Amino acid sequence: MDTALYYFLSTVAQTSGAAAALLGALVLFRMSFIASESTRAADHLKERFAHPDPEQVNRMNECWVRGDLEAVLAQSHRLPPEAAARASDYDQARMTLSHTLQSARVLRRNFTRALTNLGGLIALTIALIAFVPLQVKNTITVITVVTLILVWMLACAWQYWRVVDSAIR
Repeated sequence: MDTALYYFLSTVAQTSGAAAALLGALVLFRMSFIASESTRAADHLKERFAHPDPEQVNRMNECWVRGDLEAVLAQSHRLPPEAAARASDYDQARMTLSHTLQSARVLRRNFTRALTNLGGLIALTIALIAFVPLQVKNTITVITVVTLILVWMLACAWQYWRVVDSAIR
């Protein structure tokens, strides 16, 4: 019984580590795509930002040089309506930038939660491996440990799916 529990706990830890690595690769790939889309939209806004006040234009340029895309988006709303109407695709670029920044926030939040859950699961299984000889003496303890691990694995799988879903959108 103790050998089976050792194998179970070590397999859960290894599989969770592999899942975290795979999830990290997916998120890194998606974040690079989101960053390029955000930068493209911010460049478009900066090029089309024709505000009558030169101070507003300077602020937009400063935000863009710093790479503060949230500030570029906020600054883009300061363009007078008649100037925005002359730039036909200005609103589209503003919507694209807003959408990509929101997607990046959601993806980061979900990825952080998933990594926290996976890390906790890995830490728990590694800690429980040390106490296998004590757990095997009581069948109820073994059943409780396995049930706890399985429930936590389901929670991790659900969070994992949320990250994949937010990366696909």
